[in-house]
Amino acid sequence: MDWLKSNFFKTELELGHCLRLPQEGPCECELYLSCAKFVTTKEYAPRLRERRQRELELVADAVTHGWDREVQRNRGTVRRIEELLEQLDEPLALA
Repeated sequence: MDWLKSNFFKTELELGHCLRLPQEGPCECELYLSCAKFVTTKEYAPRLRERRQRELELVADAVTHGWDREVQRNRGTVRRIEELLEQLDEPLALA
């Protein structure tokens, strides 16, 4: 962990961190869920589950309005969050 702290610039994001080399500076990426340098941990699992639920609500709303592109975009975000939770060995939702 000390090696990571001394060799990477760690930017805290809503659902995890972006690890970048110091010469790259802080992360300014708006698409951090698809960024190769984005990492998350189990401590973010509750936030990931909350964000997944919100995205599912946005999918339902977009379907109601016939906004196909928004449906597609939000479903992509749901899939990515589900991948992250699976990688963390965390449930998608709490019972």
